[in-house]
Amino acid sequence: MRGKSLATLVLLLGAFPLAGHQEHPGKPEAEAELLMRRVANLGPSPLSVNLAIQTAILGSGTAGGAVITQGCAEPSDSVVRPQGGTLREVLDDIVTADPDYRWEVKDGVVNLVPVKGVPDLLTLRISVFDSGDATDVRTAETFLFALPEVRQREAELGFDRAILGSGLSSGVPGAAPPPGLLNVRLEDVTLLEALNALVRAHRHGVWLYYETHCKSNNHFSINFTE
Repeated sequence: MRGKSLATLVLLLGAFPLAGHQEHPGKPEAEAELLMRRVANLGPSPLSVNLAIQTAILGSGTAGGAVITQGCAEPSDSVVRPQGGTLREVLDDIVTADPDYRWEVKDGVVNLVPVKGVPDLLTLRISVFDSGDATDVRTAETFLFALPEVRQREAELGFDRAILGSGLSSGVPGAAPPPGLLNVRLEDVTLLEALNALVRAHRHGVWLYYETHCKSNNHFSINFTE
């Protein structure tokens, strides 16, 4: 009888969660929800890869970043004609149009990166970064690329100039930016991970990193679009 009562008690405890415990959706489920978001303002016109990734991220109200690289040739002339309306479908359309790129999602941030690998500058590991009194991503990006370790790596890679721009503004739907400071504090992360952390804190928008190598000229630019 005592054994039967104990078994009943175990079943009852299993049926009711302990106080203070809450079930949270797993990472795969959260990623799946993000990728199923509809992309607004696609329009019927063909899009360049550059414009397509901005449209996909901004039009779905998510946060993301893109790494665009090129040599002496003109920028990619690949034309993207989105066939689907969800974020996943548009991302798939982009990499189908230009197989030199792939997309991935890391902690809620969508990235478009070269298949051949992320450029060396973006793989630099940063010991500590604090966005300080920055209230927007553009200002925080300036702080980030002003770090001595970033400047040193730029010199080692032979960059002759860097352009920090603001990008273009867009009126697509998206979450409102967080009030006050960004409050991004990071330790031992790559430069790419730091950029992702900034747009994640902002909750929407896309950082765009361009890197060009042609003969003896090497330069990059970084800007933020929302």
